[in-house]
Amino acid sequence: MEETQARKRVLFVPVPAQGHISSMMQFAKTLHLNGLLITVAQTKFNYLSPSGDLTDFEFVTIPESLQESAFENLRPILCLLKLNKECQVSFRDCLG
Repeated sequence: MEETQARKRVLFVPVPAQGHISSMMQFAKTLHLNGLLITVAQTKFNYLSPSGDLTDFEFVTIPESLQESAFENLRPILCLLKLNKECQVSFRDCLG
């Protein structure tokens, strides 16, 4: 009898800010090489398009209705709090 082992999945949620996406994706690639499945949940504010070396990753978009102008005059923390509140229901649905 052959034993089937379920692969574990890691969910990455990039913050819509500069400077961390490439490091996060390098970490995701390392985890993937070690047998983990990778899902990237994103919004229109941090949209990543799967390139050649990310084709094994699953990309899901969390719908939100905020306009970019809603974030123009906010500090980074306030921006994240507003986005968090806006995406709470759709993120929960994504996890389901």
